[in-house]
Amino acid sequence: MKIRNGFVSNSSSSSFIIRKSEMFPDTITIAENMIKDLIKDYNDYGHEYYCERDIIQNIKYLKDKYPNVPIMFNSTNYDTYIMDIGEGYFYIDTCNNTHWWIKRFSENKLPEILEKKYNESELDFCNSTEVYFHKQDDMEFFKLDSGFFIQHTDKFESCKKCYSELFKIDGKKYCLRCDSDKINRSLKINKILKKCKH
Repeated sequence: MKIRNGFVSNSSSSSFIIRKSEMFPDTITIAENMIKDLIKDYNDYGHEYYCERDIIQNIKYLKDKYPNVPIMFNSTNYDTYIMDIGEGYFYIDTCNNTHWWIKRFSENKLPEILEKKYNESELDFCNSTEVYFHKQDDMEFFKLDSGFFIQHTDKFESCKKCYSELFKIDGKKYCLRCDSDKINRSLKINKILKKCKH
């Protein structure tokens, strides 16, 4: 039995890798395609994706400044993570309750070049479609639906009020649900202080 302490992997999660190409040159292009699928799924059920306008604005921002940054956004049951794992491949960890168009381009066998780069405890195929990548805890993700960079805590921690996962933003631990006002105030103050220094 393998014990995993990175990304969650269960019946509602889906993890795969795709090769870098003209169609998918960077993480933001992949995220943009996946967001379209997510919005379509919500619309098909008569709902509006809760922060569509913010996400579109953040995608434009990233395309200009950070096209290949690790990305995270809320999906149906689980958060979606997209990252460049090198050697011309991207890793995607997401929820399987959305019909991801991009999954048609996923690899069904771990490429030899990745087998050489990562050992089995870092990257391995669980079965013919699932791949598992042990995330680096210090990796910073741009949270596409919120517009800021976040990190996982060193060990899994949950909010004492709502039991959601805690994340680190600028080194401090926050619950994205309960602390949203506090986070926004803190980020605005940081932007003002950075402008004052220049």
